[in-house]
Amino acid sequence: MNPAAAQQLDLRTEDDRFNLEILNAFAVAMLNAGDLDDLLWSIADNVGQILGFSDCVVYLREGDVMVQMAAYGVKTTSRREIFKRIKIPVGSGIVGTVALTGIAEFVPNTKADERYIFDQFSGLSELTVPVIYEGKTIAVIDSESPVINGFSNHDQDLLEVIANVAASRIASAMYYRTLQATQFSLERSNEALKERMSDLARNQQSLVQSEKMASVGLLAAGIAHEINNPLAFSLSNLTTLKEYIADITAAFSEVVNNPELPVAAKDILTSDRLDYIVHDIVELTNETIEGLNTAKEIVSDLRLFARSEGDKYESANINEGLRTTLNVLRNELRQLVSIDTDFGDIPCIMCNIGKLNQVFANIILNASQACIERGQIKIRTSSESGRVIVEIRDNGNGISKEHIEDIFTPFYTTKTIGEGTGLGLFISYKIVVEEHKGKLEVDSNPEGTTFRIVLPIEQES
Repeated sequence: MNPAAAQQLDLRTEDDRFNLEILNAFAVAMLNAGDLDDLLWSIADNVGQILGFSDCVVYLREGDVMVQMAAYGVKTTSRREIFKRIKIPVGSGIVGTVALTGIAEFVPNTKADERYIFDQFSGLSELTVPVIYEGKTIAVIDSESPVINGFSNHDQDLLEVIANVAASRIASAMYYRTLQATQFSLERSNEALKERMSDLARNQQSLVQSEKMASVGLLAAGIAHEINNPLAFSLSNLTTLKEYIADITAAFSEVVNNPELPVAAKDILTSDRLDYIVHDIVELTNETIEGLNTAKEIVSDLRLFARSEGDKYESANINEGLRTTLNVLRNELRQLVSIDTDFGDIPCIMCNIGKLNQVFANIILNASQACIERGQIKIRTSSESGRVIVEIRDNGNGISKEHIEDIFTPFYTTKTIGEGTGLGLFISYKIVVEEHKGKLEVDSNPEGTTFRIVLPIEQES
């Protein structure tokens, strides 16, 4: 081999070795890239630094546009941010043309090519190669030089090899990003579905409980109506009997005091036994009438307490609703607590009084159960700034801080199994806050608990 040929072979071998080193550096950099962004920035950096280019921008295809995703040179900063990111439609400009045709282009003089798009760096020559995967351009690597004819055929060959090596890695990273986005979307949808199912379960339980309360209300109203009739005629009969007894007692007195009546007959009429019966029958009649009147009041209050009439709102007095509720609960509360009321002079409000009575009953019963031995419940009403306020306070042990945030959560209860469902306060909250646009607040300490119900006097249509 002559010396000239040997020297040429040595140069080709040196070039091949240099090319292999470049490709190896790119391959290692791409393998070390963590995700799509890292990969694209790695390609831009390596093209600029290893090949010695002044500028390099990597475009990624998104539908029918090419979007600048990574850069080396004036288009970027040390923070991996592109300055004034642009998008080029496929088919427009040199980059768009290469994306459309899938053929690399070297433009020696950009001033002579009307397709050139100015973008911060006024390059005088441009080298653009497509990144093709499965016959489709998925990205474009674009470099510009500040001098005319600033790239060689060797630069183009090497950049095309780099684009071919990067194609599968970019496609894989794009697929992984799509997979991650899909997974994230599915997770969000799954969480939203779980939340909707949870809401549905809560609403279903609330609806079931409301239907139960409505059924109980109808049953109570029906029973009250049925009991009211015999109560009415029993009271009427006893009132008449009381009048008869008065007449009989007056006649008995006249007979006993008649001087013409034989002493033997008087002895029978004035015996202790008969005298006791005459006086006691009056007491028995009065007590029976009093008891029946109390029962009549309870039945009347029960009908008022159970009245909800669906979603119908009407003007009602909250003080009367509380009195009705206390009267219905009187027997249950009598052995547990004493009730102290301070009813203020409050206006009537637009409300569903039957449902509010349920709220009062739930809170008062909970308060009575929170008290130890002979507890005390204080109920106070007042009004201010277009609102009526009901405060129900007990002197129980209070609610611990770790529990107070959950008391309005459905099915949450601190009671033992069988003593509570955990729906009472949840339903009360829905009735006050959601249905009546009011507030239901609670304040508790070791000396007792106060529930504060705030209700607007007027309801929005």
